Amino acid sequence: MSVANNNIMNKLNHTEWWRRLANYVIDFVIVVLLLFLITFSFDKYNNVDGIRGFLRLLKFLDTLIILFVGVYFLYYLLLESFFGITIGKVITGTKVVNYQEEKPKFGKVLIRSLIRLIPLDWFTYFRKNPQGWHDSVSKTKVIKKNSGGR
Repeated sequence: MSVANNNIMNKLNHTEWWRRLANYVIDFVIVVLLLFLITFSFDKYNNVDGIRGFLRLLKFLDTLIILFVGVYFLYYLLLESFFGITIGKVITGTKVVNYQEEKPKFGKVLIRSLIRLIPLDWFTYFRKNPQGWHDSVSKTKVIKKNSGGR
């Protein structure tokens, strides 16, 4: 496939910005809920009251941030590499594909997940062709489930 055709395929069939935003918000809430579940489980396992234990954990904000980053990274890596979707994408009817509209290989999803950790990734959506770095660098895109793909 020529570079020009590859660029055209890259720009076609992207899902709407509001679906991408909804994906992010839903997935972010789920990651936060998973973080709460992990911290409450840890507190319960160690016979520490859940809320008070979590508030004590907040004193160790660096630990909480590391836990959040780990859960955030693994959430996207595992769901997108095994299923090509996250819970947010299920709800909005979208999926992650490569430029040939096939489920991306693990390496591409690993790159997507790592680049998501760059705080400036979301600013890349303010360009003329709004596409996150995690999409463009990994050569993937998010499309509606019914817009093709295999």
